[in-house]
Amino acid sequence: MSDTPITVRCSQLPLATTCAESIRHDGMRWSADTEPADVGTAVHEWLSRRIICKSVDLAEIARNLGVEVDDMRPLCAWALRAWEEIKKHFPNLKSDVEMRWTDPETGITLTGHVDFMSVVESEKEVRIGDWKSGRLESKAMDQVRGYALLAVENLPNVDTAWAGLIHIRNRELESWKWSRAELREWWRGTAQKLQQSGYVAGPHCRFCGRATTCPAQSRM
Repeated sequence: MSDTPITVRCSQLPLATTCAESIRHDGMRWSADTEPADVGTAVHEWLSRRIICKSVDLAEIARNLGVEVDDMRPLCAWALRAWEEIKKHFPNLKSDVEMRWTDPETGITLTGHVDFMSVVESEKEVRIGDWKSGRLESKAMDQVRGYALLAVENLPNVDTAWAGLIHIRNRELESWKWSRAELREWWRGTAQKLQQSGYVAGPHCRFCGRATTCPAQSRM
């Protein structure tokens, strides 16, 4: 196990809990960004403004990010319909929330950018939403569970966290609800995995930025 302090983003957790070496920062990394990912970034940008009732110019966002506006339109339209169905569950809405927490026991720092969230004080609950626009997604439950942990650690007055994944292309909603105790128990096991050493090769490697320098990949 390395003595270097570990910092991990929630979006890295699905991969990092399978192969902890994927979050080490030595050597060259590559980006797997593709055109659909760029369109997804543009859709996220539009949604982050639209759900808090700001005026949004779809064509301007497309131009700024170098994507075709016609590729954005159907995704934005369906996402907006989904938002109209669930927005009543998100009072006092906040969009694009960056959070950070350092585990006092392990020293691991967890960070994350939540697409939107709300605190329902009457139920002592935080509610978190994450848009997914890609055709191919890694297993994302641990990503949103990381967001939920960040939220309860930063909000001492909440007891539970609800988290939802809105799959825009598939028009599906996945959701979970956890107590503070459940999230902390999950984190203890996750922190142990993040501190392990050694490369693990497998199908998950297609999501990894270290694929070109990975010793396990070179042996396959």
